[in-house]
Amino acid sequence: MEIYGGRAGFNSVSFTSEKYESLTRFKDSKIITEISLRKGNRGITNILLKIPFVRSFSLLIEIVIDYWKRFLIVVVPLFLFNLYVIKESTSTSLFVFPINTLEMLFIFLILAGLMIKITPIGKYHAAEHMVANAYEMDSDLTLEMVKKQPRTHRDCGTNLVISIFICFCILFLFFGGAKWVLLVSWSIGYELW
Repeated sequence: MEIYGGRAGFNSVSFTSEKYESLTRFKDSKIITEISLRKGNRGITNILLKIPFVRSFSLLIEIVIDYWKRFLIVVVPLFLFNLYVIKESTSTSLFVFPINTLEMLFIFLILAGLMIKITPIGKYHAAEHMVANAYEMDSDLTLEMVKKQPRTHRDCGTNLVISIFICFCILFLFFGGAKWVLLVSWSIGYELW
């Protein structure tokens, strides 16, 4: 069975295949694994996966579908903040720093990297790689076998982020910080990855 992807959580590691999802948590000093059938048929993402340069957006759509509550918890406050605070701000009520898209993306990457390094997610991210390496090697997922595996993986999503960022930097030099530049960078970076 082919693994489509994995994700590290605060106390968990999850993997997805064509038909199944697994979630392993460290809870009460025990490792607990739950395996379930994958939710529904992802018709739109299956169609997108067949089209080069468009297939990169299937990943975003899947994440929004799977984590729509968390997505709304983040997006709605950001939208309201942008709508009511930044748009109506004056120099006396709120000092707004002029910032371009490249600087904003760079700051976001630094903050995300710090979050991974400072929080336990870094350990679970490494564990995700170790499990994937063990599975690809011979499907032996005993704790002893997983512990022997390297902490890095060639298909790590962090490499995707770096590839997108490099594409964005290059396109930013020619076209500036237009919103479409980020979308094109995402598509090209995904294809390169």
